Amino acid sequence: MLLSKHFLYRTLSQTEVTDFLKDLLVSLGCETRNEEDGFGYRIRKEYRLPFLFGGWHRITRSGSDIIVHPPARVLEYHELETLFFPLRVRGRHERPLLLPMEKKRAENLVDLPRPVSYQNSLFGTILEEERHVFRNNLAYTYPAGLKRLRKGLPLLLYVNRIGVVGTGRVEDWYLDEPKNLYNTIDDMVYFDPEDVKETAAASGSEAGKVLVIRFNWYRALRRPVTLEEIRRLEDDFNPQRTRALSEALFQAVVAAGGGTRS
Repeated sequence: MLLSKHFLYRTLSQTEVTDFLKDLLVSLGCETRNEEDGFGYRIRKEYRLPFLFGGWHRITRSGSDIIVHPPARVLEYHELETLFFPLRVRGRHERPLLLPMEKKRAENLVDLPRPVSYQNSLFGTILEEERHVFRNNLAYTYPAGLKRLRKGLPLLLYVNRIGVVGTGRVEDWYLDEPKNLYNTIDDMVYFDPEDVKETAAASGSEAGKVLVIRFNWYRALRRPVTLEEIRRLEDDFNPQRTRALSEALFQAVVAAGGGTRS
């Protein structure tokens, strides 16, 4: 049924997802019927092939989960966000995450803004600089902000000495001791083991562990937002560790950067 890419520039609360799915299926040629814990749907008669009967499928709720039948399985919100990116499904208490990283590491992950160099000549030729970008979208950080971490959670990427350079979404994450991460994640070969160890928690329940986040859907801001600018929005802003952000601060920083590039 979904044979083309749909780009939906909107944000849904989790309570709106069921109605969103119902409206979507109707727009694609389905008929629906209300049920006690959700709704059923099937292809409308006029769109079915001759001598074929359309059976009813169901989408129901179980607590905060959405269940698709058949087969009975949980529909994860990041599946919808990926299918309809940049759609966002926001939980009631969900907060975006700040992901800080060193400039050297960031240069191998994303396109960073560079000062324009002009040759001292009549034509003012722009000098090009060759860079190797690995694009493995993997960043290690101090284990924090874990309480509501999920696939699809929005990220602000903060690069030391530059500021916030763009946004992304969590694709997956791993929490373990560095030696175990090296044995289980192929992309960890790009990291310096000693640097990873320095990021591990020194005490508490996560002592000795590092948080590795794989992100996707990176979108650069039109211009970086510096630390000084962010602190005018929030006085006690600290970019030294991964941390949850308020929705208001996330939106304000993106707006200060001129929005994301398409």
